[in-house]
Amino acid sequence: MYAVSTKTPQFPLYSMLHLPLERGGYLIKRLVILLIFIIPFMTILMLKHEPDIFTIDGTITDTKGTSLTIKTTNQDCYVIQIPSHASTTFEMHDTVEVLGKGRLLETYPARVEQVLSIKKV
Repeated sequence: MYAVSTKTPQFPLYSMLHLPLERGGYLIKRLVILLIFIIPFMTILMLKHEPDIFTIDGTITDTKGTSLTIKTTNQDCYVIQIPSHASTTFEMHDTVEVLGKGRLLETYPARVEQVLSIKKV
């Protein structure tokens, strides 16, 4: 005959979730569940609903090589890299519409991660 063990395996997470109530285990148990399951789930939901493609309308305030500095009507500044496929030449005080993808890099002035197109308005 084989002996069958009725002892529950003691894994670290299992033992954390089964703390006795007299030592505040209920609150710790809820906190652990919150940290392990709910916060990562909410983070994933927020990242999935982040806008991916955006437009910026503004006036060119500076040109340097393949980059443009654009100021919007609410005085925000952005540095835009001119895509290699752009056939238009841009000059100071031109009003442009930039189609970007990804995110805005947190620098000053802000940088657009990926520029899809730039057109004069």
